Amino acid sequence: MSVGVFRTIVLVSWLTLVITLIQAILSPQDLPPLLAEYEAHTQKTALTSLDWIASVLAVAGLAASVSLLIFSNIGRWVYAVSMPAVYLLGFFGTDFFVSSSAQNALFAVEAMLTGMILCLCFFSDVSQNFTRSA
Repeated sequence: MSVGVFRTIVLVSWLTLVITLIQAILSPQDLPPLLAEYEAHTQKTALTSLDWIASVLAVAGLAASVSLLIFSNIGRWVYAVSMPAVYLLGFFGTDFFVSSSAQNALFAVEAMLTGMILCLCFFSDVSQNFTRSA
């Protein structure tokens, strides 16, 4: 795999994340009354320590994905630790997240691209570029 294709995959990953966030912000929340009440309640509660840890790891993963474009070896390892941890911490969250099917589909594409990037960083010809920058 060429370096250009790898960088394109990373950029498509960012684009999917941006589209997911825009879709989440702009989509109307047509929720049943009970779910709307629950979501209003969760918006008022403070973030737990698990939420803060996941947020810090997500920011670290995004910063590391920038360093993947220049093939930083430390960025590869930060990405490899932080992104799976963000996905795993989602299973241990204290509240539910109500999302549309479009958001779920975009999130699935983003998760697939994250896994693809991780595999390419360690198990393809592109991985040689990371070891040179150590």
